[in-house]
Amino acid sequence: MTETLLSPGTAVLIVDSEPIVADSLELLVRELGASTVQISASASHALSYLESGRPSLAFIDLHVGSAAFDTLVARLTELSTKFVLVTTYSANELAGTPWEGMVAVEKPFTDMEITAAIDKVMTA
Repeated sequence: MTETLLSPGTAVLIVDSEPIVADSLELLVRELGASTVQISASASHALSYLESGRPSLAFIDLHVGSAAFDTLVARLTELSTKFVLVTTYSANELAGTPWEGMVAVEKPFTDMEITAAIDKVMTA
């Protein structure tokens, strides 16, 4: 895949406690044009990064930390950072939750699903 979906200079935050997932997302977003990628294994670590870092796009695993997760989503929204939920939950399981309607990709995911999610949030 050589498509450049992300603008040059795009910074991406990946919040996932599974190294294989974080690494695969990093490889893909770099291939799609991201110039800077920050990987955080927890929501609290990501919040620390956001004290100075300003990503344009973030991928967040729903399992990365209880109350800190809600704080992270609020902070990303405050910073106008587009984000994609990466989760083991299906769309049906997200129905009726606070995350219903958010752009989400179910694990395991394909490059095509991630690319479609990026396109959806970046053009919204």
